[in-house]
Amino acid sequence: MNFEADLAGQSKVLAALFAKELGQSEDQYMEGQLPLISQRVQLRQDERLIIVESRIPAPKLLEIVGATINAGDPRYFQDLKPKTDKPYTAVVRVDVNDIGMTVIDARSRLPSSRRGGRFQEGLAIILLAPDLINENLAIACIGTKISPSDRTPGLGMYEGKIIATYYLNEYSYVSKDASLAKKRGVVPLTVRR
Repeated sequence: MNFEADLAGQSKVLAALFAKELGQSEDQYMEGQLPLISQRVQLRQDERLIIVESRIPAPKLLEIVGATINAGDPRYFQDLKPKTDKPYTAVVRVDVNDIGMTVIDARSRLPSSRRGGRFQEGLAIILLAPDLINENLAIACIGTKISPSDRTPGLGMYEGKIIATYYLNEYSYVSKDASLAKKRGVVPLTVRR
């Protein structure tokens, strides 16, 4: 895989979306990401290296990308503050074999080499690596908790539009419809430490 070309393409997408919000030109935004673009990392077949924009609060990120908040109350996303003051790369994994696992089980089964994926990382997947999910899957961002504490933010796509929602931690979300060609449900997002 040509990491440099892939990450440069990701940077261009992010610059078009977020540079203005950060008071930068697209060229300035991309120049700031040059150290990220030159990274090299060994990936497993089910992993992807993505750039995560972490400087913008979640509500503003959702507004910029035109997401629909399907959680009943947009205040669930108000407290999802940026974790860092600069973009970073993350090695993410969305494994369809984990479909339907409860958030509680997914968190308890994390190996020491992985952590739960954050909301901003989930959004980065949808923007930069949409092939990892499809309209049959949604992502539970198990590295982020929202109030009330029995909920976890999630993201998905429906009719080409980004949907932000939440999942109750103790429930499994999977369709039992045997007529579907693919399983439908929620997959936990994990990130390599």
